Amino acid sequence: MNRKPRHLFSKEWTPLRAEIEQVCQKLSIPANDFQPLKITEWKTIDQTIAQKFFARNTCQGNWRLWDELSQESYSLLFKGDFFNHLEWLLTTTEDVYFFTGETINEQTKYWFYQGNIGPITRIIAETHNLGEYFLVSKKYDWLLCYNFYSLIGCGSIVPLMISNKEKFIL
Repeated sequence: MNRKPRHLFSKEWTPLRAEIEQVCQKLSIPANDFQPLKITEWKTIDQTIAQKFFARNTCQGNWRLWDELSQESYSLLFKGDFFNHLEWLLTTTEDVYFFTGETINEQTKYWFYQGNIGPITRIIAETHNLGEYFLVSKKYDWLLCYNFYSLIGCGSIVPLMISNKEKFIL
């Protein structure tokens, strides 16, 4: 499936969303491997993630969302770029939710996507304006967060993080 052409700099596109879309086009990533969620889709997913992992009604509005995890979490420092080591934790063919935020009108706005781990790691590597970002299983049984300092996980991914910690620790 090809991507629907859009004007990347119309008023509905923020700089981060435009950059992610440009990276997808540059890398020829098809929409069935990675795509933004529609407003009719992402609001429910946002609420489910927030309630499951953050004891909130929404992820929106809060930078440093990782500070509000409601589940027990585990964090690692890592060698090099985290996204190059995802294969130690996830299969590259796994479909997940990916969300990342940017500040708009002094509030953090998170943009939600769904896609395959393989293309997501390529997008992360090529997108220069990513701040914190999150990966969440589609079954909502784990969450990973990259926050500039560390990799934070909660849920069923924690045992994998612990068993692979020597690969990540600086």
